[in-house]
Amino acid sequence: MLGSRTLVVDSYAWIEYFLGSDKGKKVLEELRRAEEVITPSVVLAELAHKYFREGMDRAQVEERINLVRSVSTIRDLDNQVILGLREAYGVLLDNARRQGMRQKPALNDAIVLSTSLIVEGSVITGDRHFKGLNRVIWVGD
Repeated sequence: MLGSRTLVVDSYAWIEYFLGSDKGKKVLEELRRAEEVITPSVVLAELAHKYFREGMDRAQVEERINLVRSVSTIRDLDNQVILGLREAYGVLLDNARRQGMRQKPALNDAIVLSTSLIVEGSVITGDRHFKGLNRVIWVGD
C-alpha cells in the first residue's frame, strides 16, 4: 500500500467486490492488507441507490450494506470532510482536465477524496477521475 495502511473504499471498489470480478478480487486483497478500512457514508447511499435501480430487493441491499458496515468504519459527512471539499474537488477537476475527460467529477467523488486526505489514507477505486493521483490504488481498466 502507498505508505498508509488506511484504505478508503469508493463505490466503484465495493461494486466490483460484490460482483466477484478480477477487480473485486484485488479489492478483497487490499481490504485484507489494510490496518483500517473506511467507507464514507455517501458510498452506502450510492450502493443502495444503484442496487435498487437494478431491481435488487430490500433484503439483498440491506445485506450488502451490513457487510460493508461490518468490515469498515463508516465515516459521516462531518465539518472536516465538508471543509476539505474545495481542495478535493479541485484536485479531481484538474486531474480530469489532464486526462482530457469531458465529464466533471461528482460531488460524491470529492467527498471520498476529502475523506482520504483527512485520514491520510489511500483510495481504492476504478473511477477515472482518480486515475493517476497519489495515494490511489487503481483497480480500473
